[in-house]
Amino acid sequence: MDIERILKDLKHLKEFDDDQRLEVLRNINNFTNIKTDMIVEAIIDSLKYPNVLVQLEAVKILGEIGDPRAAEPLVEVLNNLVRFSRKAEKEEKKRKQREVKTISKKLLDLEKEFKNIEKLKGSERINREKSLRLLKRTYQRQLSSLKYALREKKFDISYDYKRLRSYTETALSQIKDKRAIEALISCLKKEKRWQRAFIQRALSKLMVILDTDTLLQYLDDGDPDVQKVVLEVLGEVEDGRIAGSLLKFLDVVDYDVRIALIELLGEIGDLRTARALIPKLEDGYPEVRYTAIEALGRLGEKIAVGPLISCLKDEDAEVREVAATVLGELGDPHAVKDLLKILDDEDSNVRAAVVEALGALGGVKAINSLITAVKDDEPAVENSNVEALEPLIKQLKDRDSVSRVAAIEALAELGDAVVVEKLIKLLKDKEEEVRWAAAAALGELGDNRAVGPLIKCLEDDTPEVRAIAAEVLGNFQDPLVIEPLRACLGDEDPLVQEAATEALRKLEGEE
Repeated sequence: MDIERILKDLKHLKEFDDDQRLEVLRNINNFTNIKTDMIVEAIIDSLKYPNVLVQLEAVKILGEIGDPRAAEPLVEVLNNLVRFSRKAEKEEKKRKQREVKTISKKLLDLEKEFKNIEKLKGSERINREKSLRLLKRTYQRQLSSLKYALREKKFDISYDYKRLRSYTETALSQIKDKRAIEALISCLKKEKRWQRAFIQRALSKLMVILDTDTLLQYLDDGDPDVQKVVLEVLGEVEDGRIAGSLLKFLDVVDYDVRIALIELLGEIGDLRTARALIPKLEDGYPEVRYTAIEALGRLGEKIAVGPLISCLKDEDAEVREVAATVLGELGDPHAVKDLLKILDDEDSNVRAAVVEALGALGGVKAINSLITAVKDDEPAVENSNVEALEPLIKQLKDRDSVSRVAAIEALAELGDAVVVEKLIKLLKDKEEEVRWAAAAALGELGDNRAVGPLIKCLEDDTPEVRAIAAEVLGNFQDPLVIEPLRACLGDEDPLVQEAATEALRKLEGEE
C-alpha cells in the first residue's frame, strides 16, 4: 500500500469501523518516517476511539514518530486508564460478591442433598455421597479463592489494557519533550495517591532526559510523588556534586520522601552529608532512623560512630540491629564496650548483629583495646580478660541458633584458646548449623584438645558437619586422625569423601 492510499484512508477514518481503522493504522507503521501534520493529527485523533486495540496501535505509532504534540493526548490515555481501572475494579468486586452469594447458596443446597441421601441404600448411597463431597470441596475452594480476592483487592485489568498502559508509558518516554513532563505532573496531581502508579512510572522514564539542575527544580515541587520520581532519576545519575543541594530537603514532611532522599545521600554524599544525616537518627519514624544509619555506614565517616553508639539504645529492635551491624563495618574499637552491653538484648536478631559486629571488630584487633590480651603473662590480667570474654561466651548458649553461630564466628576471629572447651560442647548442639560453625571455629583455633571431639563429629547425622570435621582435621598434625579420615573415604556422601581425601593428602604431604 502506498502513502497516497494511506492519506486518503486517514481522511475517512471517522467513517470506518474498528477493524478498518486498525488496518489503516497498521499500514502506517511502514511510513513512520513521514511526519506530516495530517498523519500526526489523525493518529492523535485515533486515541479517542473506544476500541483498545485501535488505541494501542495509535500509541505505538506516536511513540515511534516522537512528535511533542502527542504528549498531552498520551497523558490523557493514561488518565483514562486510571479511571478505567477504578471502574473495572468496582465492577469486578461486584461480580465476585455476586459469585460469593451464588456459591454460598449452592453449598446450602448441597447440605440439603446430604440429608436426602439418607433415604438411599447400598452402593447408590455411597456413590452419591462421594459425588456430593467432591462437589462440596470444589465449591469451598472457589469460595475461598473469591473471598481472598475480595479481602486482598485482587482485581486486575485485562491483558490488552495492560499492554496499552505499557506502550503509552514507552511512547511518552520516546517523545522526550518537557511538555510531556508537565502534562504528566498535572495528571499526577489530579489523582488520588494510591492511583498514581501508572503515571509515576511514565514520569520516571521521561525525566531521564533532564539535566540535574532541572531535576532539582522539580524537587521543589510540594507533591511527594513527584519528589520521589525525581529522587529515583537522580539516583541513576549518581552525581556527587548535587549532594549539597539535596540537604535542604531533609526535613520534608513526607517520610517516604525522606527515606528516598537519605538513601540517595548515602550513595553520593561526603563528610558534610554525614553531619547533616546525624540528626535523622532521632527522626520520629524508625524506618527513617535505620535508613539514616545504613546511609552513614555507606559514607564511612568516623564522626558517625558516637551517634551510632547512641542508637544501640533505640526503642526499635531493627534500629538497634542495623546500628550494631554498621558499627562493626566502621571498625572503630570505641564501639566495643557499648556493643558488649547489649549482648543480652531481648531481640535475637539484635544479639546476632552484635556478636557479628564484635567478631568484625576483633578481626581488626579492636577487642584488644577492651581485653588487653587473654594471653597476657600476668595471671591477674589473664583472669580479668577471661571475664571480659564472658559476654561473648554467654552467647554460645543463646536460645537462638543465629546468635550462637554469630558468637562462634566472633570468638574464632579473636583466636583465643580459652573458648575451646565452650566450642567443643557446641559440637553436640541440636542445630546442625551451630555444630558446623563450632567445628569450623575449632579448626581455625587449632587447639589439640579439639581432635577427639572432632573425630566423633565424623559420625554426625548431617553430611555437611561430617565434611567440615574431616576438612579441619587436616589442620592437626596428629597421627590419631589418620585412620578415622581413611574410614571417611567410604562415606555415603561424596562431599565427606572429598573433604577426607583432601585432609589426608595434606597430612601425608602429597601434592
